[in-house]
Amino acid sequence: MNLQKNGIIYKLLDKLRKNKILGEFLTPNALIQMIRYLITGVSSAALEFSILYVLTNYAHMWHIFSNSISVFVSFWFNFLLTKFWTFKSRNNFYRQLGMYTILFFINIGISNAVMYLFTDVLSFHYMLSKVVASGVIVCWNFVVYKKVIYK
Repeated sequence: MNLQKNGIIYKLLDKLRKNKILGEFLTPNALIQMIRYLITGVSSAALEFSILYVLTNYAHMWHIFSNSISVFVSFWFNFLLTKFWTFKSRNNFYRQLGMYTILFFINIGISNAVMYLFTDVLSFHYMLSKVVASGVIVCWNFVVYKKVIYK
């Protein structure tokens, strides 16, 4: 593929950058934020999945309770890393924490509902259900973080 200025990919990216909505996400700063967001997300997910696994398999807790605890524990890790490293936001700590907390409760509700549906109703393994639930949540959290919480 041709990446020069007359190449198809360059032209497509140029058009996307000029788009009022998409252009904001294709700046160098936004791309760095996305990479940091992914690193933060992978770290949070590793923590969350580890706690879920240990509580479910070794403490013999119901996966919905284990999931709730794992999401709660990773809450602070994710909030602080996202605030101070991913989006480098130094303002409005309590306002952002309040909005993040609302998003957290929405996310935990969605996560538990998806896990219940996939594990208890459809008989998928609870860890696979967690992957599906996490995928649903990750898809829209970046935009909420960037546009609302850490703007």
